[in-house]
Amino acid sequence: MEPRIIQKMTTITSACGTVETVAVRRTESCDAQQIDDLINPSTVAVFGRVHVIHLLERANLAVTVANAENEVLGHASFFDYPVGDIVDQAHWEPFLHRNFSTEKCTTLNTLFLHLFVAQSSFATASVTEIIRAVFNVVTELQYICLVSPNISRLEPALDELFVPMKCLRDPGPQCLAFVCHRHTHCPALHVRRARVEDHDDLTHIFTEQSKELSASWGPFYLAELIQSQDHLNHAAVCESGGIAVGFISVSGDIDFDLLNESFELSVFDGLYKQQPHQDLSKHGLYKQQPQQDRTSKHAPRGDRSDGGISTDTQVSAPRDPAEKVSDEEEEQTEESLMRGDASEHPPQSDQSAAGNHRQHATEQAEQGKKPSEQGEVMHVSPSSWTEDEVLVSPPSETAEQENTHAADVPSASGRSGSPKQPNAFCIRLFVIDKSYEMRSVDFLPYVFTLFPDRDYCVITLATLTPEFPLIQNFVRVTPHPSSTLHQELYIFHRAALLKCVAVRPALSADRPAVSAMVERLSMHQSLSADRPAQSADRPAQSADRPAVSAMVERLSMQQSLLEDLDVFCHARRDPDGTPVQAFVAEVQSQIVGILIIRNEEDMEYVRSHYNVEDFIYFSQHRYEDHARLCHFLLLPAFQRHTKHIMKEALRLAHKTCLYYRVYPPSCHTQNSGVYPATCVLSCMVPARPRRQIAYPLDELGLNAPSRQVTQTQVGLVAAESRQVTQTQVGLVAAESRQVTQTQVGLVAAESRQVTQTQVGLVAAESRQVTQTQVGLVAAESRQVTQTQVGLVAAESRQVTQTQMGLVAAESRQVTQTQVGLVAAESQSRQVTQTQAPYALNLLSRKLSMEPKVSINARLVVVGASDTALSCLEALVFCPHLWFNNVTLISTHGYLGNHDHNNDDISFLSTSSRDCVHLASVVRVVSGTMVAIDREAKHISVSGDRTVPYDHVVLCTGLQYQVPCPTGVDLNRPITNSQLLARPQRGYTGHVPSNLFTLNDRQDCTALRLWLSSNFMELDDNAIVYGNSLDVYTCVEALLSLGIQGSRIHLVLSPPSPSTTTTTTTGNNSTTCRCLADPEVEKAVARALEKAGVRVHRDCLLARMNGGEQIPVEPLASVAFTTDTQPLHLTCGVFINLSSRAVDPHAFRSVSDACLVFDGRLVIDSRFRTNDASVHAAGPLTKFSRRYRADSTAHSCFSSAEVGRELAAALLALFDPTLEPEPAAPDLLVPDSDRLVPVYTRPRVQGGRLPGGYNYLRIAKPSIPDPTVGPSFIQQGTDVVTGRVETGNYFHLRLGRYETVEGVTCLSLKPLPVSNYLCLYGKHQRLLNHLSSRYDQGLVHDLYSFFRETWCMALYHDRFTDFEQEIKQIIESAKAQGRRGGAGSMTTEDSPKLSLQLLDSSGGLAALRSSTLNYLQYNRNHLPMYALPGML
Repeated sequence: MEPRIIQKMTTITSACGTVETVAVRRTESCDAQQIDDLINPSTVAVFGRVHVIHLLERANLAVTVANAENEVLGHASFFDYPVGDIVDQAHWEPFLHRNFSTEKCTTLNTLFLHLFVAQSSFATASVTEIIRAVFNVVTELQYICLVSPNISRLEPALDELFVPMKCLRDPGPQCLAFVCHRHTHCPALHVRRARVEDHDDLTHIFTEQSKELSASWGPFYLAELIQSQDHLNHAAVCESGGIAVGFISVSGDIDFDLLNESFELSVFDGLYKQQPHQDLSKHGLYKQQPQQDRTSKHAPRGDRSDGGISTDTQVSAPRDPAEKVSDEEEEQTEESLMRGDASEHPPQSDQSAAGNHRQHATEQAEQGKKPSEQGEVMHVSPSSWTEDEVLVSPPSETAEQENTHAADVPSASGRSGSPKQPNAFCIRLFVIDKSYEMRSVDFLPYVFTLFPDRDYCVITLATLTPEFPLIQNFVRVTPHPSSTLHQELYIFHRAALLKCVAVRPALSADRPAVSAMVERLSMHQSLSADRPAQSADRPAQSADRPAVSAMVERLSMQQSLLEDLDVFCHARRDPDGTPVQAFVAEVQSQIVGILIIRNEEDMEYVRSHYNVEDFIYFSQHRYEDHARLCHFLLLPAFQRHTKHIMKEALRLAHKTCLYYRVYPPSCHTQNSGVYPATCVLSCMVPARPRRQIAYPLDELGLNAPSRQVTQTQVGLVAAESRQVTQTQVGLVAAESRQVTQTQVGLVAAESRQVTQTQVGLVAAESRQVTQTQVGLVAAESRQVTQTQVGLVAAESRQVTQTQMGLVAAESRQVTQTQVGLVAAESQSRQVTQTQAPYALNLLSRKLSMEPKVSINARLVVVGASDTALSCLEALVFCPHLWFNNVTLISTHGYLGNHDHNNDDISFLSTSSRDCVHLASVVRVVSGTMVAIDREAKHISVSGDRTVPYDHVVLCTGLQYQVPCPTGVDLNRPITNSQLLARPQRGYTGHVPSNLFTLNDRQDCTALRLWLSSNFMELDDNAIVYGNSLDVYTCVEALLSLGIQGSRIHLVLSPPSPSTTTTTTTGNNSTTCRCLADPEVEKAVARALEKAGVRVHRDCLLARMNGGEQIPVEPLASVAFTTDTQPLHLTCGVFINLSSRAVDPHAFRSVSDACLVFDGRLVIDSRFRTNDASVHAAGPLTKFSRRYRADSTAHSCFSSAEVGRELAAALLALFDPTLEPEPAAPDLLVPDSDRLVPVYTRPRVQGGRLPGGYNYLRIAKPSIPDPTVGPSFIQQGTDVVTGRVETGNYFHLRLGRYETVEGVTCLSLKPLPVSNYLCLYGKHQRLLNHLSSRYDQGLVHDLYSFFRETWCMALYHDRFTDFEQEIKQIIESAKAQGRRGGAGSMTTEDSPKLSLQLLDSSGGLAALRSSTLNYLQYNRNHLPMYALPGML
């Protein structure tokens, strides 16, 4: 069922007898206009004047009744506080309790109706369906109140459902006060002990929902399960109208040791009872209440137990709709459940129960087996079943014995033999009619009375079983990383039955309790992190560093939480003035959680850098309505109330949006203290980062966006030019630069001193600075301006009047009243609170009751390639899904796990994707895949680790491999042409320590560190071997490290088809190597020659170290065959960038798993291999030969786009909201009707080339089309400006239809890559009529042309949506014109007549309005455009 559909299609009848098929769903923003049209004077009289969009933005729950044509028949909006200003929203609860008989109304069980509108004929039917649907979807809801300061008569539809509240004061408040009770619409189900007679009522439910159950366990399994009840095994049914509609079987026989080995149960005390000397309440789960006799005021137990729960075989009559539940009765129910009163246990013979247990234990002992060894699922691990899958054991034969010998129930013992009292029971089997599944929670109070001495109810699900309503009340337990159990464990604590979870502002007196709770949770975290615990003292080891770091981080967060609590209690705001608010969650006057928030003062940055407007209308929220979650701690027993607690914090703080930032590990000090983080994240939606415009700030001047919007462009450190914006402090030091906060000075290497009130720089050659300015006089013309931002570059450095930027040649210190430091090593930038990258999560009021679908399927992705990371991004950013078991296996993890020097980026042509947002959701296993066990469904990883899976995705891509020498004898002359063609072999020998194969940043980091320690001071040669763009970027990186060009040998291997491209210029087609443009290749060749780098072309590695069989360490010489004479070189370091192929471990794993491999891993059009649970994508793969599509492999396309399509294919397996694809007509060939997907996004390459050139190549996917000839491919136009010699070369390729198909840039200045990516696919007319302007000689420099103000809108991330809107307007206007008799006239036939057609049909006005709306809505990014009324 789709999450936005609350109730499936049903039929309603209007007052005049009209029958409509309707669905009750959550309200969409597009319904606002229809809702507004339904508002009438009677609505205003009750609810006041309503702004519908504003109401929908702030409503906790908005429900609409719509027919098949999506016409709104009725609507209701519900809030967590009353209508109007009759009482402050934070204090409605004492107001109602003081004035009305509503003492049972709490924030957990009460909602308020703020608006109801409906078509007059469907008003009664609509409100009835809405109220019923709301009670069904919000299981804790007991009361819907209508409290309004507008005193008026309710319309008849509401008057039938709402009853007046009893007023306690005379005169009472002047307001309307009505209430609607749950039991009048969705009464609680009657739960009792199961009888054999219930078999017939239950059989059809089992039959409808599972065909496998009878086949597995026989036709009488249900009757046997009911008959086998004893003191440890019970069965119950729920009934409606005297008919059983649900069944549950529970057992106290559990393998606790197996559960503790597989799951993180330390916070739950391992599901064992605590020692007698321990105080149960210290765990914060609940307080022990003394037993009291309260039976005198209630109905006889024989008719109904406390709280209306039926007992034994009594069938209660349907409850009167007007009947009210007694307050004392409900209180007694809660207290008796918390005490675990044995009196609530259904009647049963104690002797019989004990005898059954003794016989059961005796028989097991005779067989010499433990329960977990008998093959019974109920003993191995608790299981449950619903809808389509059954996980249940056959009835225990020993439980059928009826001996009645009295005996005490023995205590459970762990495998260590120490006696432990069990504290949990499990649900073995559960099923309920789908019509009543939302009331599954009614079983829980009853089953807890069956085990009065146990506090936990547990249930396990197979990982592929979808979550059902009962499970949504449980707390998922995190499995151990080493767990191979194919099930998920859920847990429910007895205390969670309490309906008195209250949230209030924190007090100073709460600090001791909060401190104890923090310490307790931290202790459990430490136990989980350090498992298995080591009690022996030993010296610290390097392997202990991650654990120690995590411990220090936890201690830091504890201290931060308590400090923030003190700030709230003493000042209510931070030292910088930011308001702080703290709230605690209480259960029976005991603190079980704490939440601390701050006002989100950086909202403009958040809005401009994250897609929060996918979920909220920003204009409907004030800036002070936004808050940031700083700390959140909640005891595990109450984690099911996480979203309620955050919703209450929003209400009490008068906020509408709550944000939670997750920083990468390198910035862990900025992370919030949140526990449990998974519960918080699962309640929020992830906000996708937005693509940012690279603004030409100098050209825009006053028309530039605000400081918050352009923060990401501030403090950028370039190799030769460093820029800082006007409002930030920027100081880029070459080696070590320090800034102090209270002094202005410069201390140079040669004892330079400056007083505190002056700014000075005393240089070796007469440097002077005035007292009121900051100046810098460099050796070669350094200037200081008063209105610019401090920029200190290697050749040109500028400093502003209001900021300090002083750079000394070696070590200089700068002081001012602000702190600004951009250090090349630490990369720490303090630029008006420059933002570190973080993942943003959002919870708004309207999302506070939005459900999420939890996916437990174990999805394992192998390889951190662009394809894999793009796929994971698409899955993680699904707002209505939450993936519990996503694992990434990668050799070094992904980029978010490590810190790197920026110099490492330049060794390779492509950089890794930003993966900050994946760190909090995806579990990373660092290692190499060595085997795939398809039968056991697990992957073996290096280090003897296994990772179980339900679905695995292989995205390992291609990697550079250690080259295998040909081994030819070079004593006689031999050339490449004389070598016999042989299959490529893998190198299996010893890899010398000075041979580096670069595939990722970690390899580059290792190389840089080795060069610094072992190579820089020597005179040996550096050999770079390969033939790709990477070899050129690597050479430039070596030159930038200070290695002389004469020491570098660039050895180019013969080009392979994958590195050879065809470039079309005019009517000439040129084949070039890895550099796709001949002009670029010439410029790089000249730069290499100028630097002294020796280039050797068409070389094949023949021998290493002379070809000795015994490995010689290190690698000292290499030999190559060429097209002429052999090449012999001495070697100090050998950098390999050749032989890109499938990783040998991946190939061996795929081959041993019998997956079809035909040069590449074979897949179908849906990314599936010959195993339906194994998917693959990226360059590793090729399509099956039956598609005849060898030339359209994934390696031809954008890896990011392939990854997104892979995610779409996986979502079809997991997402229940997607409609299943229709079955293929040919059942023998399922994919016979599917074509191979073709992708449209460009391929992008770039890097820093020798000569200091910044290179960018954006190209159309190279897809051969056999239906067209070369003349068709060559059609198009080339727009070229600048020259490679001057470092401003720009080559733009227009295709046959005048759209941009390629961009090649070679510049000495940094390139705005994100801007140029937006040019791809755009028509030249959209680029300010580029072709005609170029032909007229008006475009001399494309770099300047694309920095002009007019093109900023094209770079905006929402411009594509604007284009689609314009196209729809034009198509609509054309269709209207054709209906008006304009025929089939097109724009090409007559532009003037087409404009007239648009004008006459209203399309022109719609175009103007849409354009102005686009500019106005995105004004924060596009302030350079004038709008009407500005001039």
